[in-house]
Amino acid sequence: MRELYSRHLAAVTGALILLAAVVFAVVQSPEVWELSAGTAASQAQEVSHPIEGRERCGACHGPQGVKPYPVRHLGWSTASCTRCHAPGPAPSAPPPASPGAAAPLPHPLEGYESCGDCHGPEGVFPFPDDHRGFSDRGCTACHPASGT
Repeated sequence: MRELYSRHLAAVTGALILLAAVVFAVVQSPEVWELSAGTAASQAQEVSHPIEGRERCGACHGPQGVKPYPVRHLGWSTASCTRCHAPGPAPSAPPPASPGAAAPLPHPLEGYESCGDCHGPEGVFPFPDDHRGFSDRGCTACHPASGT
């Protein structure tokens, strides 16, 4: 009797774990759950920059990136980004080939750790509009510190 009860308990527990895994996969992954073309895209924001030359979304938007994506996006492929997020405006200048490939900072970081002091919207040296919202940590993700 006890053995039969244990088997039933194991079967029910296994079924519940399997059901929870399926529900989690369906909720988290657009590749598993095919929404109508307009549903997800109508709810997602447009990418605030062109994606040409920036196809590796995770380079800037990964969990530790300059502009991290929400936790619910963990595990999604780069290809899934543009299924919901439309590409942004055409570039006014060619994007860097990869993070760290933008122009180096023309000054040392020491003593200038708060980039927004000089480069904010009202700063002495304003940054481009497509840089709004980046943290100070974000600057050196693309612009390497110079030795000067």
